[in-house]
Amino acid sequence: LRPLAPRTTSGLVPENPDPSTNEEHKVKRASMACAECKRRRTKCSYDTTGSPCTECTLQGCQCFVDESADKRRKVAAKRSEEENKRLMERVKHLEGSRDYERQFKGLLIRAFREGDNDSAAAIIHSIRAQLPEKHLLEVLNQVL
Repeated sequence: LRPLAPRTTSGLVPENPDPSTNEEHKVKRASMACAECKRRRTKCSYDTTGSPCTECTLQGCQCFVDESADKRRKVAAKRSEEENKRLMERVKHLEGSRDYERQFKGLLIRAFREGDNDSAAAIIHSIRAQLPEKHLLEVLNQVL
């Protein structure tokens, strides 16, 4: 076996002393595709100048970008943060409602267990008459 010499780079990679000519040939890609290109799953050439992308121009479609739908952007992060905050408030409210319902149910059961037949009849009458919950609580407190 003969030893191999290291590969030389001369002649393989064209040397380009002017980097600006390289930038001229680069295709500027959109940071985000327009809605129509997303739907069609095609490459989008959307730019921020407001002119429609190439695909939308060819298809005669309306070209628009919803930046708030892009989850990589700060707008979407802020929106999801606000949504999380709103959902946490909703969870706290529902947990409070659940606790209230548990206490109310416990009070109702205790009133039936500890009360006599007349008090049970008064509770049942309040429920069947669809009186406000406030009235039912007053009846329960009288029994207990």
